[in-house]
Amino acid sequence: MVGQFGVEAIVSIYGVLGQPVWVCVMVCLLAALGQPAANSGGQRPVAPPRFKLPRGPFRPNGILEIYGTHLGPEPACSLPLPSPYPFQACGVQVTVGGIAATLQHVSARQILLWLPEHLGDAAAPIQVCVHDLCSEPAIAQFSSQAIFMQLEEPAYVHMPLWIAVDLPHPHRTGYPCRTDPWDFRGRRMDSLFDVDDYRLEVRHEGTLLAEAPRPKIPMDGWESHSWGCMSGFGFETTPPFRLPLHLAYKIDSPGIYSVRVTGSHGSDIVVQSAWTDIEVKPRPPSAHDEWLRSMAQTAKTARMQDLLRDVVPSLMAWPDDRALRILLPSYSNWLRPRRLVNSDFYVAGFLRNSLAAFDDSVLRRVIPAARLAEMCPPQGRCKVP
Repeated sequence: MVGQFGVEAIVSIYGVLGQPVWVCVMVCLLAALGQPAANSGGQRPVAPPRFKLPRGPFRPNGILEIYGTHLGPEPACSLPLPSPYPFQACGVQVTVGGIAATLQHVSARQILLWLPEHLGDAAAPIQVCVHDLCSEPAIAQFSSQAIFMQLEEPAYVHMPLWIAVDLPHPHRTGYPCRTDPWDFRGRRMDSLFDVDDYRLEVRHEGTLLAEAPRPKIPMDGWESHSWGCMSGFGFETTPPFRLPLHLAYKIDSPGIYSVRVTGSHGSDIVVQSAWTDIEVKPRPPSAHDEWLRSMAQTAKTARMQDLLRDVVPSLMAWPDDRALRILLPSYSNWLRPRRLVNSDFYVAGFLRNSLAAFDDSVLRRVIPAARLAEMCPPQGRCKVP
C-alpha cells in the first residue's frame, strides 16, 4: 500500500549522501520557496480530516483501516514507514482514547494503523490530526474478549459463504485443519489452548438450522492426523480466520440469517460470540459466470496453500462440471501415481477427499474412467463410478 521511492525522494537522498552539489542546491531552493520536502509526503491538506469508521467493535492492539478525505498529504508519504512503526508520519497523528496509535500507512484518503494495546473494554474517541488540523472525534467501541464475525462480500445463494472470525487472545481456529474439507468447524486439538472444538451455528427466522450432511471420509494413516492440524502450510496464525459456512450449512434461499460461533472444551462453553446477522442475496447468473472465470484464472497460478484454503473449498460450494474442470489440472497433478513425501500426503489427501463433493455423474462426464481410477484407487477417499 505504501508507494515506492519517487524520483524526487531518490534525488534528495542521493544529494544528502554526497552526490553532485547542484542536487543539494535544488533541494534547498525548493524548500526555501515553500515547496514540500521530497519525503514529507506532498502538499498539506487545506481542510480538516474527515473519516468514517468501519463497523466495530474493535480489538485493542488490532489493526484498523480508515478511509476519508484530507487524512494526510497528497501524494502519500514517499518513504516506506519504518518498523517499529512511528506514532507520527508526514505530520499525521492518530489518537485513540488520548493514546497515540502507531502508523503503518498514511495518505490523503487512507490510514492504516495499529491500535494501542492498553485500551479498556469501553467506548473511546478516535481523532486524526494533520499538522494543526484535526478531525471531529469518532466514538468507537473496544472489546478485548468479544468474538467478532463478518461475512465476506459478495454473498449469494449457491456461491461461497466465507465467515471471518476474530477470536480474542489466546484462542484461535483455522481452516483447513485436516485433510477432510468438511471439517468446517475449525476444530484444533491443541493442548496449549482450552478450546478443542469451534462450531458455527446458523438460524433463519428464529429457527436453528441443521448442519448439512457431509460425506463420510475414511481416516487412517497420515491423512487422519486426528491429534492436530496439517503442519508446514503457512496458514493464518493470527485473526481473522476464515471458515467456509457453505460447507457447514446448505443455504438455498436468500434472506437474513444469524450466525454464531462457539468454542467449547468437552461439554463446557469457553468462548461464544453474539448472534451476527448476515444477508445472503439471490445469485445473478452473470455474477456466477464472472466468479467462475475469476476462479479459473486464480487456479492456474494458485500456491498450494491458497489451493487448499480458498480455491478448492470455494468451488465446492456449487460442485458442477465447470467447477470440476477448473480443478482438474490440480487433481491431475497432485493425484497422479507417485511417491508422496512430507506435506505432499496432506495435499493429496485433501484434494482426493474433496472429490467426494462431486456426484458420480459429474465425475464420469469430466474425468476419463482410467484417469479417475488412478485418482481414486480402491483404498482411496473418493467415489469411483
